[in-house]
Amino acid sequence: MNKKIYLLGLCVAASATVANAQQLPNVGFGDWKGTCGESINTAGEGSSYVRPGDEPTLWNGSSVLQKVPIFEELSFETVEKGTEDNDNYFVVLKNNNAMGNTMPAFISLSTPWVFVYGSGLSDMMKYASAGDGGSYGGIEFTNKPDAVSLKYRRTATEGEIAHVIAYLWNGTYKSNAPTSVSGSKPDFVYTYSREMENIDRVILGKQKEAETVIQQGKLIASCDYEINADTKDWEDLIVPLNYNEENLGETPDMVNVIISSADYWTRGNMKADSQLDVDDVDFVYYSTLKDLKVNDETVALKDGEYEYAMSGSELPTEDQVVATTKSQFAEAAVTVDSEKAQVRIEVTNQGGKDTDGKTSHTYVLQYEKAEIESTPYEGYLNVSCETLGGQLVENQKDVIRIAQTGDNTCTFMLNDLTLSIFGSDIHLGDIVVENVNVEETDGVKHYNGTAEGLQLVVGSVNVEVNGTIDANNICDFEINVMWNDMLINVTFTSNQIPAGVEGINGDAVAVYGVAGAVSVNGYNGVVEVYAADGRLVKSVMVDGNAEISLNGGLYIVRAGSEAYKVFVK
Repeated sequence: MNKKIYLLGLCVAASATVANAQQLPNVGFGDWKGTCGESINTAGEGSSYVRPGDEPTLWNGSSVLQKVPIFEELSFETVEKGTEDNDNYFVVLKNNNAMGNTMPAFISLSTPWVFVYGSGLSDMMKYASAGDGGSYGGIEFTNKPDAVSLKYRRTATEGEIAHVIAYLWNGTYKSNAPTSVSGSKPDFVYTYSREMENIDRVILGKQKEAETVIQQGKLIASCDYEINADTKDWEDLIVPLNYNEENLGETPDMVNVIISSADYWTRGNMKADSQLDVDDVDFVYYSTLKDLKVNDETVALKDGEYEYAMSGSELPTEDQVVATTKSQFAEAAVTVDSEKAQVRIEVTNQGGKDTDGKTSHTYVLQYEKAEIESTPYEGYLNVSCETLGGQLVENQKDVIRIAQTGDNTCTFMLNDLTLSIFGSDIHLGDIVVENVNVEETDGVKHYNGTAEGLQLVVGSVNVEVNGTIDANNICDFEINVMWNDMLINVTFTSNQIPAGVEGINGDAVAVYGVAGAVSVNGYNGVVEVYAADGRLVKSVMVDGNAEISLNGGLYIVRAGSEAYKVFVK
């Protein structure tokens, strides 16, 4: 019997499941614009400019185009396309420097803004260190990922910190950005008078001044990971998103991701020439378990392993299996299968990719199968398959077992079915057919049943069992095994099948079993019918076609020089 229950991850779950969860755009940075988008300068009345260089499609970089008296326009590229030998593109982020002001290198899903103040060269140099900037906006997004994943390598100026930043929110944050500055370093005085929406530092609570923050939205989740160490080789990184408990029931409207080679929040700490190479930035939706308990005992889970051998044969009840998902938005469906002695836990997420690219994982707890009380019957096994060359096993001693499960039902068992093919033994496994129907007539028990999708070593097979056991415990069984559209005929008899009765003449004579009889077609002469133990049962003169009435069971039918194994239902 199968019992199925559904458990939400024991972390607080609060998200509708969708067919396909959203991922970040242009994950491997394979597509590039060939140009750049626009950034704004909030100084004075405000202005905009097209960033110089190139940047990945659907992302925006921090390169700057600055109008400077005498020089007219100066380009400061902080984002470049990197290429490896295998034509793999990635993003190169490298901080730049001009007039004593370090320009941070970053990419984001939002629009960059800068504050560069001064009407003349002298002013610009005076206020260069008062420069400011960041990003505002993002892209529409309504799912709840668990983490940000990426690859990076880094060569930084000493003392520099790189950042991986991501955040999801709904509503609109409104605030003022700087438009002018006065005074001198380090006591600059800023004027904030340009209203903007959804600036990064306002959403993340790094700008809280009442005179500059006008309206608040709701921050749902965020991460801000600092990269301190250099690495010559590519490193994999997964940064978890932290969800705000008070907004856990909220659905995001927007998302932004920022990858920066600079100390993004502290301009005074930024260092020129710090470089961060980035690739494969994406979201992760976990579909695995964080913890699993059965009968209050913890199952020692290992990453990447999903099958576990359990001791004993007693299966737990539904409420004794406690599955805690790694994602608070994933679901775990627990199935207790007594027939297979298994507990299966299928973990599904919102439809997004886990670190291995899958959207679900199934854990299998395999228990020992309980011994079934059964009656053994000794006899002989014969196995043939035309596709595999005819007779594979001949009069091999074996045992079948019959376990009575009801007044008219039983379980049929033939353990370790083995085929000898080309001099090698192939162990297919145990043939177990449950819910076999049992009917008794004149002291003879008739058995028939099927099993579809039975899992053997070679794969899935379908099995049909028909047979009899008489009052003297004489067995005659035919077990048809269908494997990959190939029929394997297995017979089990209490006595050896006599030698010399294996021939089959399919050209002129047709001999086959029907309900309660053997049908003979296309033969003139005496037909002899033998029981499986070699006893002559009937001898009939046939003129062309005939049906010979018989009880159910396995028979050897001899027509002239040919003999046929026939099963009568």
